[in-house]
Amino acid sequence: MKENDKTLKVRKIIEATKLISSDYNIQVSVLPSFVHIPDEIALIFDEVINGYKFLFNTGLIDEIQYCKLKILDERLNALSSEAWSMDSLENSEEWNMIRNTAKEVLQSFNESIETEPELFWINYVQKGS
Repeated sequence: MKENDKTLKVRKIIEATKLISSDYNIQVSVLPSFVHIPDEIALIFDEVINGYKFLFNTGLIDEIQYCKLKILDERLNALSSEAWSMDSLENSEEWNMIRNTAKEVLQSFNESIETEPELFWINYVQKGS
């Protein structure tokens, strides 16, 4: 993997984490209305998190970042079946805990928790387009 590819992978992890850490209103505004937003948030993170152990092993992320990403990944995977609704995404303590964990990840990367996510690598195509 080229250095530029590694840097891009880290950037995607950061942006996907920003999406998780964002308030409900931002999450809804940056994703298209035709997706199931709680699922899409998790799917985007799952897509970019693939290989974070490799990034740690190659020194692109440090041990603290690796551990925090692992905790966030585990907490997302442990969400209850009730957590996957829009109401839960907006109001549940489970999602608030996930958002706080994501903010800790961003802090470990010295990233602002105040900026909106930029999902520059994702293109959505609606049926019939």
